[in-house]
Amino acid sequence: KSLCHRVLLFGLATGFGFAAFAFFGKSFLIKLFTTDEDVIRVLSQNDVWMTLTLAQPLNALVFVYDGLVYAFQDFGYARELMTSGVGFVF
Repeated sequence: KSLCHRVLLFGLATGFGFAAFAFFGKSFLIKLFTTDEDVIRVLSQNDVWMTLTLAQPLNALVFVYDGLVYAFQDFGYARELMTSGVGFVF
């Protein structure tokens, strides 16, 4: 249990690190991944970029949690999570 909490905290810290990098490296990251002017225009909007930036800590937690579920081979639980997730989306 303690190891799981440490891994989740490390993932959260990593997510905040990526969020900070995305926040301060906005123009560098946009130019690194695209040269399309329409994409650059959309990503340069503050609300779009802030949504992407603020989602990074949550994304990191989701990836760590997913890894822990599969590491413990709790595939039934993973199935239930995916089923409920699909239910909420559709």
